[in-house]
Amino acid sequence: MVKAQTVEQYQIIKWLEQNFYIEALKISLIDKATVLIEDMNGEAATVRYKGENDIMLEYESKLNRESEQSA
Repeated sequence: MVKAQTVEQYQIIKWLEQNFYIEALKISLIDKATVLIEDMNGEAATVRYKGENDIMLEYESKLNRESEQSA
């Protein structure tokens, strides 16, 4: 399990623990207030802490990521 390096990352990880089966996720720290999560199927989403318990989850299409990588 990844360790948070900032308060914002800590809040995201805490939220993930409450809403997902976190052991099934690969978690990568992106920046101070953003993490990338990826499931066993390769589906991914960015999770951003916007403050005051405001969390934004943005899904990334696997097809979009594959086409970006091949470009």
